[in-house]
Amino acid sequence: MKLGVAWGIGHTLTLMLFGGIVLALGKAISPHMEQALELAVGLTLIGLGVDVLRRLLRSRSHQRCTTNWTGPYSTTSSARQ
Repeated sequence: MKLGVAWGIGHTLTLMLFGGIVLALGKAISPHMEQALELAVGLTLIGLGVDVLRRLLRSRSHQRCTTNWTGPYSTTSSARQ
């Protein structure tokens, strides 16, 4: 929850900062600059997604089955007794 709130506040402050600068200068963002910024955002999102998938696959490849379950179908010696 804290991470989401921090992300939301950071995103809002960044938009307000850059939007405020554009408004204060009385300028408009050109269509070419708008397209370049949208491309940068898209590439950033793709990069973040690839990083998440890479971390997920890496963490799963290092996990071990560490269950202590000794039910009727367990292969541990204590379950056979």
